[in-house]
Amino acid sequence: MAKIKAHGTAPGSAADVIATMRISKVEENITDLDWEAEINVMGTIASLASRMMGSVVGKLSAQFFDCVKAKIEG
Repeated sequence: MAKIKAHGTAPGSAADVIATMRISKVEENITDLDWEAEINVMGTIASLASRMMGSVVGKLSAQFFDCVKAKIEG
């Protein structure tokens, strides 16, 4: 298991992140990766971008894991 904690600030805004990743063997040549993140965004950025955050996070996460998969399988 890997756990990452991060904190970022910008004028009038802040974000805290705790992400956890677990890798487990399912069967020969098959591995399961379980990833979860708790993200708290506060301040100006939260009020201005709240409607877009979910879709942007989903898109960036999918791109990240597609890249990881390509590196592992390639």
